[in-house]
Amino acid sequence: MWTDTTLGQLCKMYQPKTISKKEMVTDGDYVVFGANGIIGAYNKYNHEEPQLLVSCRGTCGAVNVSEPFSWINGNAMVIQPDLGKVSLKYMEYLFRGGINLSTAITGTAQPQITRKSLEPIKISYPPLAEQERIVAKLDAAFAEIDGTIEKAQAKVKEIKKFKDSILASMLNNNDWEDFKLAEICTKITDGSHNPPKGVTFSDFLMLSSKNVFDDAINFEKPRFLKEEDYIKENKRTDIQEGDVLLTIVGTIGRCAVVNDSLKPFTLQRSVAVLKPAHDLVLSRFLMYLLQDMLQILLQGARGVAQKGIYLKSLRELKLKVPPLSEQRSIITNLDAIYGQVDSFKDCISNNKENYKALKSAILDKELHQNEAT
Repeated sequence: MWTDTTLGQLCKMYQPKTISKKEMVTDGDYVVFGANGIIGAYNKYNHEEPQLLVSCRGTCGAVNVSEPFSWINGNAMVIQPDLGKVSLKYMEYLFRGGINLSTAITGTAQPQITRKSLEPIKISYPPLAEQERIVAKLDAAFAEIDGTIEKAQAKVKEIKKFKDSILASMLNNNDWEDFKLAEICTKITDGSHNPPKGVTFSDFLMLSSKNVFDDAINFEKPRFLKEEDYIKENKRTDIQEGDVLLTIVGTIGRCAVVNDSLKPFTLQRSVAVLKPAHDLVLSRFLMYLLQDMLQILLQGARGVAQKGIYLKSLRELKLKVPPLSEQRSIITNLDAIYGQVDSFKDCISNNKENYKALKSAILDKELHQNEAT
């Protein structure tokens, strides 16, 4: 027999006292849990036993279980079920998929979950013996699925190594002519060092290194600009078809070619714009050359808080470049090989998403058995 109740009737819920980053210590004896897991260390703890935590500010709904003897900050809601009725592990699974936490999220500018919004949520639970059976079944199923996902992730890493080896084998030829990057580009610059304030929405976009990947440019979460700001900033980059973009701040070394299917955009300082001299180097060949030089680029990065590559160093970067006819042949071969490899990688990624969906389906089935009877 399953029991119907609410979170407010079954659980004690509260937000502990928050300590700031300044109060934390690097060599603290106890870990500090924030909204999304461990965020630092402290010399005191406020909970001896592991606690079920739900992020309740900003990114809401993330579920964690704290370590014994931890400090838990107030941007995580502590959920303490009546352990005489429900086990902590069963309650964790409930929060991971057995209840809809989106109904408890309030606010738009700063989303949050409150105790008041959690209390009315209806839940059902079986006797403790049945909970143990369900938890054991879920543990076993999830362990198997997680193992499969880990194997898939290992395959993705192997694919990356394979692509790198193919790239190196095709681009390392000591007989090719030596050039500095500045000698095979008509212009090398970077994006705005002082980006203007954005607007809620417009047709005028500013991208950053977060939008540039190897052989791919996306427009997720751009900065929208006023038309006059866009015109001013675009004078610096003047991005055209065939330009090569290289990330030079933060995540360094991702490289892509601008094509005519992309909507107009300008850039922040985290991305360099290389305009190839097409009588010396083809855009896609330069992209592949730079991808092959990732370790050299990383070694040349400077900075403490955030590493970056200075344009002066970039212009001095030395590359070996073959004649255009050989560049075309190499591009054709690399495009064909990478196309096949990336298709296989996409299949693995799709399988990972399918396994995650399977976990959700298993959770839903096991935690709502009473609704099916």
